[in-house]
Amino acid sequence: PSSGNGIQVWDVEKGEMRRRLVAPASPWHLAYDRAESRLFATSSSDEVTVIDLDDGDRTRTLRPTEDIEGRGYSIALARDGTRVAAGFRTHVVIWDVGSGRELHNLPISGRSLCFSANGDFLLCGTLRQTCVVVDVATGERLASMSPGIVPGAIAVSHDGRQALLAGGGDYALQVWNLPRAAWGRP
Repeated sequence: PSSGNGIQVWDVEKGEMRRRLVAPASPWHLAYDRAESRLFATSSSDEVTVIDLDDGDRTRTLRPTEDIEGRGYSIALARDGTRVAAGFRTHVVIWDVGSGRELHNLPISGRSLCFSANGDFLLCGTLRQTCVVVDVATGERLASMSPGIVPGAIAVSHDGRQALLAGGGDYALQVWNLPRAAWGRP
């Protein structure tokens, strides 16, 4: 959980707070990279802060190369930890984690995000009640779906063939078959 401008890191087994991290202004969403022991945080600004969990230091701040509107609505980290995506009111930005280089700045509102298991595509739930499938390598839109809700949460099956969406006033769950183009490369 976060509190004010800090993020609390807890030892779940012991039920004790291990550390309070200094975080960006009011962190909104977090992504955890267990392999590298780091945390990615969106906030009320248009940036992503990378925090080393071993020492609590901010290691990097990722900023879009062009001005975008609004706070970070969502964040997703590719399973292999090489790419991170942040969703904002008017854009979704994908960065290479190692270099900090922006790969794509897409004019898609990013209410919710999820990488496929193999990291080949990113599913973006938008404020316009659509879901857009993006090829991570090229930034190309592969497909679009209209679930009739603003997807507040998204998950993609391990094989990339289905998406689970939750949203709307009752947060009803929807299961969608994704287009073949979104299944990823063999």
